[in-house]
Amino acid sequence: MIFIVTLSGSFSIGYHNSRGFRTGLIANLEKGSGATVSLDQLRVSPTLASARAVEYRWDERAGFLSRVILKNVSSSYFVGGLLGGGWNGSALSAKAGSIYLKQMSVDEKDDAHKFDYKASYGLDRIKCSALDIYSSDGELLIKDCFAHFKWGIEPKLLQFSGGSLAYEDFGKLAVNQGYVKIGSDSNEFSLHLINEKGGGRVEVRGITGLSTSSPLALKVEGLSSEILFGDSLGDLVIGNWSGENGQFSIKQDFENGSKFEVQITTNNLDIGRLDCFAVLAEVLHNNDYRRPRFRKGGELHLTRDRAGVTLRDLSFNETRGLALSGSLSEKGGDVFGELRIGMPLHEKRILMKHFKEGVFSTSTDGYLWETVHISGKVGALKDDLRDKLRGQGEGPVEQIETPVESKINKAPLSQKGAEANLNEHIAK
Repeated sequence: MIFIVTLSGSFSIGYHNSRGFRTGLIANLEKGSGATVSLDQLRVSPTLASARAVEYRWDERAGFLSRVILKNVSSSYFVGGLLGGGWNGSALSAKAGSIYLKQMSVDEKDDAHKFDYKASYGLDRIKCSALDIYSSDGELLIKDCFAHFKWGIEPKLLQFSGGSLAYEDFGKLAVNQGYVKIGSDSNEFSLHLINEKGGGRVEVRGITGLSTSSPLALKVEGLSSEILFGDSLGDLVIGNWSGENGQFSIKQDFENGSKFEVQITTNNLDIGRLDCFAVLAEVLHNNDYRRPRFRKGGELHLTRDRAGVTLRDLSFNETRGLALSGSLSEKGGDVFGELRIGMPLHEKRILMKHFKEGVFSTSTDGYLWETVHISGKVGALKDDLRDKLRGQGEGPVEQIETPVESKINKAPLSQKGAEANLNEHIAK
């Protein structure tokens, strides 16, 4: 009896390592999946089947997956199943792999193939230790994540954790968890990212796969300027930011790759070194203006793609201090933009004395406003406020007396009231 079992096992193992079995296995895989399948170096032992690589490739008319590549694949199974000619395997494991999501038109969705691993091979799930996930046009989205494919359910499910966001241009963010539900008419996508060093998180979710699909919803919470804006603008506009109702658009037709945009807020904002604020500190004899801080909070709109970063609609003000609005952009390490600086109305007399006529002459919302143009690289940024000083901006500004300590130095309740107080003081 032992001899018969050994002989049967040897025959079965030999058959399962033969070219005929390999050809038949590939044919069955292609029939079940609707894909073209390649299988590299299949090996079968008494309790384990393995292959160097397995690749599924679908044509343009079928499926919401373009390609699945699994490397160093293995699956254990029961000896009895092997002897009986069955393929009663356990979960399939791969050490590495790649999955390419596909974008389809609505007209194609009804032709999607449904591949049932569980019914055909007793395999309803696959796990991969280091999976890369690509968008429909081959752009790497997530790299080196631990993933589970659950094919025995509908919609089919890809769950993943670990790894990192491939867009290092957008900051080094680690994958906490996420999933893709692969349905008959769309892919549902959810991704949670964390900043392991400085704290904060990002959530992305939405529907992908259809050519008419909308951008994914984006939420950020507690992320630093360095992560969101990059090194250049991150050293200039400094804070921790949060925002909801943003959008993440996976690369499709626009030339600068994937992009995200979101309205974000911060409770505390610091501004890096700009000469315009040094000028104000000199004119007003007050070093608080040299590195402005906004502790009342504020907001801006962020847009970022691989070409650069844009911060627009800045809105910040400080009680009894300055206000700030405008926009800044960075492309290829070059920073440029316009900032509108608002000074309290009670500083009008001093500003008129030291700046040319027409500078800080527009008054709204209790502030005197002036637009400053900024350009250059961080560390060597230039602006044009010094050129607007009387004396053509040559040399340091003459230090003057401290502003008059009276009721006009209090933050105005309204523009009309502030101007009335100022006129009354000048009349005296």
